[in-house]
Amino acid sequence: MDETDKKRSKSAKLIYNLHKIRDKASGGYINGQKLLFFYLISDTVSIPVGFEFYKPDPELKKMEKERRKVAQARLF
Repeated sequence: MDETDKKRSKSAKLIYNLHKIRDKASGGYINGQKLLFFYLISDTVSIPVGFEFYKPDPELKKMEKERRKVAQARLF
């Protein structure tokens, strides 16, 4: 599996699976898409099998935010 970030503009809104991603070059955030490429790899040949757009799970993001809040409360 290979993951590739495709940068879009900050004002784009109507592109499939567009979400906020971290821009590694500038250190900020931009709107973009993540493409996942799937490969079948053997000793003799590598064949691309398919691709998919990554979409972040909002429930997972909520759980992570809550976990950080609890961990921060334990420090004090």
